[in-house]
Amino acid sequence: MGLAETFVGAENRARALVQRNAAEGLGARFCVGIEGGVVQLHGRWFAFGVICIADAAGRLGFGVTSHFELPPDIAAGLARGAELGEVIDGLTGLHDTRSAGGAIGYLSHGQLDRRGLAGQGVFMALLPFLNQPLFFAT
Repeated sequence: MGLAETFVGAENRARALVQRNAAEGLGARFCVGIEGGVVQLHGRWFAFGVICIADAAGRLGFGVTSHFELPPDIAAGLARGAELGEVIDGLTGLHDTRSAGGAIGYLSHGQLDRRGLAGQGVFMALLPFLNQPLFFAT
């Protein structure tokens, strides 16, 4: 929960992959960490994702998905300490919905899924690498 914590989670994931990439000689140009989060804004709860892209030099780019509002019952489940995927599973009677459409898939009646939601955030996280002189000191 929280904006800052979600950014830290995405960065930690990306940095761990940079270490694995180096240790295993995988040769990846970029490593991508994605972390889902929830935040309360204007008295309502919203879900979102943070994407952190890291290169082998340790340079980072960040992007954020669109925020989408969560119904009060879902927010209450999160306040009790449940993961968003668990709450959605409980509502739908399905298993591991987070690996399929996720909460956005459920709330949008399949019009958007997690992958589609993350796409713009991934692109935004690449912007520093597309404009290196503006973002990274040489």
